[in-house]
Amino acid sequence: MGNWDKYFITSDGTRIHYLDTEKGETVLIFPHGYGGNAEGFREQFKQMPAKFRCIAFDQRGYGESPLTESASLQQSARDMYELIEYLKLKYVIVVGYSMGAAVLFAYVEQYGCEYLEKAVIGDMTPKLLNDEDWKLGLYQGWFTEDDVKLDTAFLSAEETEARSYYFMEQLFLKHTVEEERTYINPIENPDEYKEWKNNLNTIECMFVFDEKQVAANRYYMKSMAESDFREVLPRITVPALLVFVAPGSIYNEATGRYVESRIPNTSFLLIEDATHMLTADQNRKYMQAVIQFAEE
Repeated sequence: MGNWDKYFITSDGTRIHYLDTEKGETVLIFPHGYGGNAEGFREQFKQMPAKFRCIAFDQRGYGESPLTESASLQQSARDMYELIEYLKLKYVIVVGYSMGAAVLFAYVEQYGCEYLEKAVIGDMTPKLLNDEDWKLGLYQGWFTEDDVKLDTAFLSAEETEARSYYFMEQLFLKHTVEEERTYINPIENPDEYKEWKNNLNTIECMFVFDEKQVAANRYYMKSMAESDFREVLPRITVPALLVFVAPGSIYNEATGRYVESRIPNTSFLLIEDATHMLTADQNRKYMQAVIQFAEE
């Protein structure tokens, strides 16, 4: 199988780690999601058909790539562009799920569809932050400016853990638009928080990591909250596969239908009885759809 771990140096001198299966005539690049890294794709790449060359890179602050002050969706897109050029690739299919899709949006914002053959957009909004005129952002319309302040602040260790558990609850459990999303502060309401956390004993909090991981999460949450890619969507002129879930957990079908209405050449796949954690719960169905789309 060979050694898939590789590194390249970006134009600003940053050493970026990536996985590259190297063989295969059709190239798929997987920008990872929030809190993820390239390593999370290793087992998946082993299952991919031989015709596909699969690549994933650690965005800055995640995995083996260092955290820099420029870390953002836009910087990740620049790193992906430079990786494509470094590898001398002619055409690629970008498979972006969650924040990975936001990296794709940032790529198109800066480079149009240069080097893109096709695009996969999985369960992601073009605008994370909700306001009076936009209710298709994070938490099915319930993510506010106050949430951004908490998720990007230098909170205590206990509060950081609490925000992480809150995020995981939103990811893993099915929700509807009508539900009000309420964060319980562990310092202001310790008893209520303890009871709430005990009810989540089936969820492992995978977003409490070392200082580098926590800092990276702040950078990317800030970047996502500040970005508005709604005007970028019509510029995705290559064939696009949209994959959204129902009833969903942090987004839903309505967000997907909006994205569909803004991109010229799309096919839409709705996976029922699913949350945002589709890539864990129903990954086989998701990847079968990606493979079929790539082969068309």
